[in-house]
Amino acid sequence: MIPRLTTFLLAGVGVAIFMVLDLPLPWLLGPIFACLLAALAGVQLQGIKPISDAMRTILGVAVGATFTPVLLASMLGMWPTLLLILAAVAATHAPEYVCASACLWFLLAPEETGYGLQYWLLSPEGSLSGGFSLR
Repeated sequence: MIPRLTTFLLAGVGVAIFMVLDLPLPWLLGPIFACLLAALAGVQLQGIKPISDAMRTILGVAVGATFTPVLLASMLGMWPTLLLILAAVAATHAPEYVCASACLWFLLAPEETGYGLQYWLLSPEGSLSGGFSLR
């Protein structure tokens, strides 16, 4: 109970700091930054999984709803920038993918290593939350 209470108090402090400093998205980024800093400092935090899953779904729908045909058509004019972003992401994550491929034996021999599919899913970009949901 104490880690949950700590988490909610830190989230509220994060919102307040972001609002006082007039930073963007205080209700989203304030709790993220406050809890991130606390977790890095070793504070025990805990959320409520059903609420977290529901909020993640709502956020995904809200972001996805902004992709209209007009937005997608306007992105065609930004193809050089989009290719540059793709190249930057590929270059920064290449070592991660090489390591994931080299560590495939974690997936193939879970009884020997104590690891399995869960740890394989943690390595590719974008699958971190999928790995946490397997626990």
